[in-house]
Amino acid sequence: MSRGRASLMIGLAVLGLCFIGADFLSGNATSTLVQLSKEGLLVGGWVAMWRPMRIFLYEWWPIARKCRIYRNLARSTVQVVPARS
Repeated sequence: MSRGRASLMIGLAVLGLCFIGADFLSGNATSTLVQLSKEGLLVGGWVAMWRPMRIFLYEWWPIARKCRIYRNLARSTVQVVPARS
């Protein structure tokens, strides 16, 4: 989950910078190249959020399952019985 939080912070920073850049370009949106660059920045910002969203939506399920297994193992009672010969 710490990797997910770090990815989220990086993704949000990139998304914010892309929105700022697109907003800056929208003031000078007279040519098609500028419009294309603006839209490219917006798409790129949302693509930067792809990995953090994948981590928080899908990749935490196996981690939660392992935690539940380890928690159950920690609560279990273990009895050592000597082997009979």
